[in-house]
Amino acid sequence: QDDPWFRIGNLDVTTTVLVCLLSLVTVILYGANREVLVRFVLWPDKVWNGQVWRLVTWPMVTDGNILWSIISIAIFWWFGRELEAQVGRVRFALLLAAVTIGSGLVAAGLDVPLVGLRYVELAVFVLFVAENPRVPFFFGIRGWIIALVFVGAEVLQRLGNRQFEELWVTLVALAIVLLMGRYFGLAAEQQWIPHLGRSGAIQRSRRSRLDGMRIQRDR
Repeated sequence: QDDPWFRIGNLDVTTTVLVCLLSLVTVILYGANREVLVRFVLWPDKVWNGQVWRLVTWPMVTDGNILWSIISIAIFWWFGRELEAQVGRVRFALLLAAVTIGSGLVAAGLDVPLVGLRYVELAVFVLFVAENPRVPFFFGIRGWIIALVFVGAEVLQRLGNRQFEELWVTLVALAIVLLMGRYFGLAAEQQWIPHLGRSGAIQRSRRSRLDGMRIQRDR
């Protein structure tokens, strides 16, 4: 759980780092030959014609806004690594897969193309805040207030642009990440998030990992 998938020199490639690296590769490819990336964007008709890999690859493809793509990667890395440190690389990979494929299927059903890390990044941020609702951000503002503002802004923008299908994709991504996160022992204080099943063993495993991290830190 705590080991990386593999190493590149001194770099431990965890689930978070792997997603960030693949996303950075698409940023570079966009400058070199962006036509290559079209094969990995989620086009609903392509998915229904058998190109199911698009359900997995769409978040890691840049949407063409290079600066915002780099910012999204940085945000995902910052909050993703914190969550992964608590649940482990395997469970975090399963969580990301559930969000990516689940929201991708909804988008394909609603005939909505998907590209970019935006949906997954927002979902990871919301889960981090659900786990740490009182953590202070800039100017000492609590995390739950920042998350409420970000999600509210996303909803208002989708409503204002009459992008109702995209709004459904956003809500589904948030629902999946919160349900899966709670199942893996995150956001335990948030009783309003339903349980998918018994997560006592997972929570005990998580507590053991955190205790081990504290002991190692104290040494």
